[in-house]
Amino acid sequence: MKKFPKEKLTFEYHIYMVQLGCIALAVIICAIVSISVNISSQVKIIADNLLTTANALSAGPNVIDSVKRGYATEKCESFLQDLIDDMPIVDSITLVDKTGTIIYNCDPAYIGRLTGSREMELLEDDIDYTDTKKDDRGRRYRIAYSTIKDTDDTIIGFVAVSTLYRRQFSNIVKSAPIYILAMILLLGIGILCATASMRFIRNQLKGYNPEQFSRIYDGNANVLNIIDEGVIAINTDKRITIINNIGCEILGLPIIPYDRVPIQDVMPESKLPQVLETRQAIYNEHMVLHGKNLLITHLPLYSNGQLVGAASLFQNAKLINEMTEQLEDANNMVDTLRAFNHEFMNKLHVILGYLETDHVEEAKEYLLQSSMGSSRSISQISRLITHQGVAAIIIGKAIRAAELDITLNLVPESCCAHLTTGIPSNAYVTILGNLLQNAIEELNSCDHFLKEIQLTVFIDEESTYISVLDTGRGMSRELVNRITEWGISTKGPGHGTGLYLVKNLVDEFHGSLKIESDPGEGTEATVMIRKIQTETETSL
Repeated sequence: MKKFPKEKLTFEYHIYMVQLGCIALAVIICAIVSISVNISSQVKIIADNLLTTANALSAGPNVIDSVKRGYATEKCESFLQDLIDDMPIVDSITLVDKTGTIIYNCDPAYIGRLTGSREMELLEDDIDYTDTKKDDRGRRYRIAYSTIKDTDDTIIGFVAVSTLYRRQFSNIVKSAPIYILAMILLLGIGILCATASMRFIRNQLKGYNPEQFSRIYDGNANVLNIIDEGVIAINTDKRITIINNIGCEILGLPIIPYDRVPIQDVMPESKLPQVLETRQAIYNEHMVLHGKNLLITHLPLYSNGQLVGAASLFQNAKLINEMTEQLEDANNMVDTLRAFNHEFMNKLHVILGYLETDHVEEAKEYLLQSSMGSSRSISQISRLITHQGVAAIIIGKAIRAAELDITLNLVPESCCAHLTTGIPSNAYVTILGNLLQNAIEELNSCDHFLKEIQLTVFIDEESTYISVLDTGRGMSRELVNRITEWGISTKGPGHGTGLYLVKNLVDEFHGSLKIESDPGEGTEATVMIRKIQTETETSL
């Protein structure tokens, strides 16, 4: 016979059963406590009533007279028997004289016996008390003792009033139906409350049961954690509802639950509260959060036309800059390869011209000189400038200069293995590219027999030093003072942007651009920049 697997209990069912179990446990505990308190109260009431009865009997004339005589008079026996019949809580009364002999008891078999040693203490000390005792048949009694005194306050005996121990539970048994009904009523109310609670939870979860909502939440969380961008969202109370693992890593936060934590406690600089108030998105904003330079987009969130919160999407700006630098380096390398190809085609055409005119020896000589010159120049640049992006822009300009019969010499002491801290690669492309291009264009437009550019590069993590010296026509002092302004150039209208860009870029990094020139003596442009100091280094 095929056995079907048992259906797995849902999370909602577990919650419901736990609620019912807690309610049932609470009802049972309340019932036990109530019954215990009731029993204690009944025991105390019975003990007080017994002791009051014993005290009243010990002062009765008939009782005192019988104890003095040493036997119970007929009148005393009749009185005590009527008392037992009229009082439900009294099952037995015992009179004991000063010798410890029982002179009266409901059971005649006890008359004439000596009382116990404990009871004999009552004949010596004036102490009234209650106690529990068993008879010969094993029945337990609650007994109240009271001493009997003569007119001169001498103890002449005592009286004991008792009731069966089980009598004190009779009222509890009678009230049992009330307790049962109360428990059933409380359980019914608890079931209604648990059902209402589960309906409320499902309504809050948009009609899903907790297990379904948990799967949806886990699925959304996994999707958010797959995204390469940091994501953080808040509700209208400015408390965090979502922050993915990538976001925690970018911000340097521990990966822990941040549900319902105020956004200001985690990200005091965040503009999400501002987005909630203005309901306006903020796109591609550069911000420093937790010491990290971030590129952030803030967006308001709506549901059914109502504002329900705001979210931020952010990326590490440093990584974006690095990707940009890599792209710039790749573009520079492509430009360099194009320049190589252009130079190669030009030289190839020259060689073909020699061969077509049967000047084979001249073709060999030209080929050897061109190859050795270009190879030495490129080899020297590659050996001294090991940073790929910087080397690419210099090689590209060197090849372009060679095409125009301009010599670009890199000073042998030059070096660049790492860029200065805080200065991106594209900044060097702008600086070197414009300075070298200006020098090449100047030398290409003049008639000097000596067309030479001397480039000096000292770049490390601490500082940057770049010098470009050309043998061009030079400039007047007045023009030197204005050459970095927009539109000012020695090349006429349509120019005058290169040095302007270099000057603004150098100023941005708190560096200096110095231009020295005299008419007929050439021009030297020098750039010096120191690394960007962090807040920690500045405080130290």
